[in-house]
Order: sequence, then C-alpha cells, then structure tokens
Amino acid sequence: MKPLHMLPIAALVGGIFGNPVLAADEAATETTPVKAEIKEVRVKDQLNAPATVERVNLGRIQQEMIRDNKDLVRYSTDVGLSDSGRHQKGFAVRGVEGNRVGVSIDGVSLPDSEENSLYARYGNFNSSRLSIDPELVRNIEIAKGADSFNTGSGALGGGVNYQTLQGHDLLLDDRQFGVMMKNGYSSRNREWTNTLGFGVSNDRVDAALLYSQRRGHETESAGERGYPVEGAGSGENIRGSARGIPDPSKHKYHNFLGKIAYQINDKHRIGASFNGQQGHNYTI
Repeated sequence: MKPLHMLPIAALVGGIFGNPVLAADEAATETTPVKAEIKEVRVKDQLNAPATVERVNLGRIQQEMIRDNKDLVRYSTDVGLSDSGRHQKGFAVRGVEGNRVGVSIDGVSLPDSEENSLYARYGNFNSSRLSIDPELVRNIEIAKGADSFNTGSGALGGGVNYQTLQGHDLLLDDRQFGVMMKNGYSSRNREWTNTLGFGVSNDRVDAALLYSQRRGHETESAGERGYPVEGAGSGENIRGSARGIPDPSKHKYHNFLGKIAYQINDKHRIGASFNGQQGHNYTI
C-alpha cells in the first residue's frame, strides 16, 4: 500500500482560512471624520387672518379706491351698512346691526347711537353713529360674529376696528419728513375730496397731522334719466310723494387727525392721538 501525501491539502485549507483575517485587518483601519456646517435658512410667510376676520390694508384701500364705508363692504357678502334713515347707523354683520356691532378707532370703542322713540315716527335726525374718513385710515379689521375678547362686550354681531395713519406711512424710503396731498372726485354724487397731511418719523419720534374735506351732493339715480321706477312714477322732478328722484341736498365734512408717539426704549412706547369730524348736510 502506498502512503498518502497530506501536505498539499493542508496548505490549501490554510490559504482558505487565512483570507478573512487579511480582510478583517483592512476593515479595522480608522476613518477620518468630516465636519460640515449647515447655513441658517429663514422662511418668511404672511400670516393670514382667520376666516371670521376680514382685513383691509392701505394698499387695498388705494387699489379699490375706497372712498367711504359703502365702498369698504361692497365685496363682502355678509357685511353691509345699516342706513335706514337720513344717516348711517353703523354696520350690519350677518343679520345683526346697529349697536350690536361694535365700532372702534385705534382700539377705542365709539359710543352707541341713541334714538328717541317718541320722535321716531316723525324721523329722528340725530340717530347716526360716529365714524372716520377712510382717507385717514391705514388698516381696517372686520370681525364677523361675537368676539368679546377682541371687540369688547356687547358686540354680538361683530366689530369694526379702524387703525389710523402714522407718521412713517407718509414718508418715502430713507426720509424723515414727508407731505401728502390727495384730490379725488366722484361722479355719482358730484363729491370732491381733498386731503393734506404731514408726517415725521425717526428712531424716537413718530408724528402725523392730517386734514380731509368732502364737498358733495345727493346720489344720482336712474330716475333722472327718465327710466321708470316702480312705485315712484317715471322719475319725475316734482314735489310730493310721487317724486321719483332723490331730494336735492348738499353736504360738507371736515375730518382731522393728529398723532404723536415717543419710543422710550425697545419695549416701551408712549403716544397720544386726537381725531374729530364736523359736518353739515342741507336737504331741501
């Protein structure tokens, strides 16, 4: 019998089991860490008002040429004006009107209108509610529905808050003093509007002084062109209950606004404001 030679087989087995050891040694080598810096990214977005709050800013007032409160709510389906009488009595929000809709200027609530029930049947001439000329306003917020936290108690239907112009609203970029002059004309009631304002604004002081004047007549109707008006004849220019066009009238309003604020530091500011309105309305 010939003896077996085991040497080549042993060498082959040793080579097979030796390769993993070399691979393990290569994987065990240390890796150098790499440092990377991520740049800060800032995202800006516009905070949209809730569905129950409608905001009208200065840009929208100029774009839509809002001249009075009727123009303010002409695109709002659930907000109107309560003007059942000779003067405006406030806003009507979702069927609620009058004193149940709060009105405020720069956060200060305006008083409610009062009506004497004894003379209501004869027509009360002083039952209107205070307001402000849109020419002096920079922002308007209309809250639809009861919100006693923001609009105050008693405003069951909602609230309307006017925010008046400030000194920096009248300035160009990188300027500390500015002058504003505006003139407008409305053909529907032949009304002229003239506005003059001065503004000062710097790191400490912000002040504004504005004056607005309105002169106009009654609103024209289709009856003046001879169109038939139901229940009013053919729009004839006669006296009495059969008259089909508005009574001749003439009005003139003066509106003024003064504001000044002083920035004490980054967290404290003190200011004062004064606004008023004087008007005359003559009806024949």
